[in-house]
Amino acid sequence: MKYALGILLVVFLYSCKTGANISNDELTDLRAENSYLNSKVDSLENELQRKLDTDKLLDHDSILFTYRRTPCLGNCSVFKFSVYQDGWATYEGKNYVDMIGVYTARLSQDQLNKIHRIFKSSFFYSFKDEYDDSRLDIPSMIVEYHGPQGVKQVIARTEIPYNFRSLTVELEELADEITWDPVE
Repeated sequence: MKYALGILLVVFLYSCKTGANISNDELTDLRAENSYLNSKVDSLENELQRKLDTDKLLDHDSILFTYRRTPCLGNCSVFKFSVYQDGWATYEGKNYVDMIGVYTARLSQDQLNKIHRIFKSSFFYSFKDEYDDSRLDIPSMIVEYHGPQGVKQVIARTEIPYNFRSLTVELEELADEITWDPVE
């Protein structure tokens, strides 16, 4: 037993002595490596949180509005822009738009208030449900709003009222001013 304790004491002292012989250069390298690894861990944690937030968003069901433009036989913009009650937003660009793919963003309270003002000032609930005269190859603008008077959807292809066109222009301008993050 004495010999075992002696051997353990020698091993302990030897290991402490060899650990103290790290040069300043080696210590600097170890610190740099530690800093690099910490930044990688932080980056991975941030990416994981973004993906969790995106998954939560894509499963979201408290829609505020959705604005879609459908294709035509020419060069018509095709996209879907949705905003949720809690400020999350998605944009899916398909054809003839600057952003192709799926993007997400978090809107400010000011932007959410602006959306409510846009719908209110357009008198959205006064629009007919559909504006169409059955001509072919005309894209649709489809807006669905979940506002204070309930859910209303308007599909517009032709004979579109000025206020509805103004509404869609304002929604597109809002989409352009949002900082979007691509979903991978």
